[in-house]
Amino acid sequence: MDFLKAELERKKKLRAEEFGGKKYVKKSEITAVREGKLRAEEEAAWIAKHGGSGKKADAEAGALGTTI
Repeated sequence: MDFLKAELERKKKLRAEEFGGKKYVKKSEITAVREGKLRAEEEAAWIAKHGGSGKKADAEAGALGTTI
């Protein structure tokens, strides 16, 4: 039973951090937060794989019409 209480408290704490302690959250807000986290993780993985600053290098290359 203690494990269950601890798990519920952990989840409540995570939700409070994500949504600022709101009691009710719209589904669109939940989706936006999840997509934002996913994009941040993907960008970090891409940067780790390719190195460099990521979007800045791509934007400069696109403006010059060259590829890196």
